[in-house]
Amino acid sequence: MLYKKLLALEHIKRWNHHPSIRVQNVAAHSYNVAMITAILSRHILKLNAEDTWNQVWIALRHDFSESVTGDISPLVKRFADWEEVEERANIEAAQISAHSDLNELFVLCSDMPPIVKLADYLDAWLFARTEAAIGNRMFMAIRDELTKKIQDLVPMVTRETDSGLTIGQLYEVLSSMFAYDFANASTKDLPEGMSHV
Repeated sequence: MLYKKLLALEHIKRWNHHPSIRVQNVAAHSYNVAMITAILSRHILKLNAEDTWNQVWIALRHDFSESVTGDISPLVKRFADWEEVEERANIEAAQISAHSDLNELFVLCSDMPPIVKLADYLDAWLFARTEAAIGNRMFMAIRDELTKKIQDLVPMVTRETDSGLTIGQLYEVLSSMFAYDFANASTKDLPEGMSHV
């Protein structure tokens, strides 16, 4: 039964609360986040193989609770006690399985390391950037909001690793990887309190 839940992630559409031209499912998103996490961890932040694997393992399963909840609108997450909902969904997913202790499969957003959260935002940003580029104007605001979230997270990522990488160097790497100047992108015109992601 657990395997069915894992496979179900392929059928759970992301961005279902925003009209999108392309489709992305939770399984593809989790894979993308894991790959971005691997690149950032090993090749940029120079984490050892074991620490890199630990980050990738978290990235692969960071949205497993969505096998129970589906993709939840950011508005619902903002007005509900999302951590409690997510924890209950993880417990329900674990109970569905006849296996013994599967708690290691589940990750609460509050427990997500900054590097995985950065990879999560970067994958969402890539999707939003492509949507905006092919004419979906709604995703321009989403792209800009994600840019701000990335800007806010970069200092935390550099602080919490022992790589010696400075904030400026990480921005330089991200600019090279994603062909976008995150450090100097203007996000000052974002409406206060509005959240798409």
